[in-house]
Amino acid sequence: MLLYLFEIRDTNFKGSGRVLSKRLYYEEPYLQEFKGKILEKIKIDGKPALILDNTCFYPTSGGQPNDLGYIQGVLIVDVIEDNEKIIHVLKEGIEEECGETVTGKIDWKRRFDHMQQHSGQHILSAAFEKLWNADTVSFYLGDEICTLDIMKDNITSEEVKKVEILSNNTVLENKSIKVYFVDQERANELNLRKIPPQKEDIRIVE
Repeated sequence: MLLYLFEIRDTNFKGSGRVLSKRLYYEEPYLQEFKGKILEKIKIDGKPALILDNTCFYPTSGGQPNDLGYIQGVLIVDVIEDNEKIIHVLKEGIEEECGETVTGKIDWKRRFDHMQQHSGQHILSAAFEKLWNADTVSFYLGDEICTLDIMKDNITSEEVKKVEILSNNTVLENKSIKVYFVDQERANELNLRKIPPQKEDIRIVE
């Protein structure tokens, strides 16, 4: 079972003619610690927040909760995607000012759990589609449970069991997950459920 997932995002976010932030987690998903330069210090609901020139903190997006961790030893309480910016909300302020370099470290146990659960969701979704032509309409990833909403009437326990068997067999194949960027012409050649509107920098997870 071959699964393609696309995301219409670039690793670099551009605004006002300059790069605002680079998303390191797209290029190095196993990166746990990084250094970044402070571009802006702002407030979010009264809490101090930072925008860095690069980050490996994943914001809440696509059904996956945000990363947690620390910047300069201060707890990150939220990570927000705001158009072209990734905003790191802190429990308390830090002394470093704009232009200075800080060190960030993610909560790897939380991130790795999210990676496993999210990959598992796509395997399950692909199995439902392959066996019963049933699309996934939504996905929730929580601390204790994950849920899928499947567009299929009167699903039986036997059908679910077949999905479980196919999904487990896919996991046991121990296939590598490949991540790469393509243009729209190449994307049209892949087995995508829908064709993305973006012309280039389409991120494929295979």
